[in-house]
Amino acid sequence: MIDNQAKIDPIIEKCAPEWPLEQVTVVDRNILRLGIYELLFGNYEEVPPKVAINESIELAKSFGGESSGRFVNGVLGTIYRELGEPMKDDESKKHKKNKEEEDKEGDKEEEK
Repeated sequence: MIDNQAKIDPIIEKCAPEWPLEQVTVVDRNILRLGIYELLFGNYEEVPPKVAINESIELAKSFGGESSGRFVNGVLGTIYRELGEPMKDDESKKHKKNKEEEDKEGDKEEEK
């Protein structure tokens, strides 16, 4: 993540323009860096985007201030939407594919 900090910090500044980076608490800033790293550079098969966002929010609630969870959610949610909401429909696609496979197997059984 450190190698990508120069790419990540401007994204925080863009998505939270009312909060200059130096005014964001150290905890919130680092949680955002972790979450953004997962969204931009992480393996979606290992950590889907929504999981990365939810984990970041939970870290912010546990270790940040009273409004940290909402702040982290807002920034990461903005980035997620700007990325085109990757894997948003992944579960429904898997369900549809499984249903189609079950239907095909059912058709084969009926033919016998």
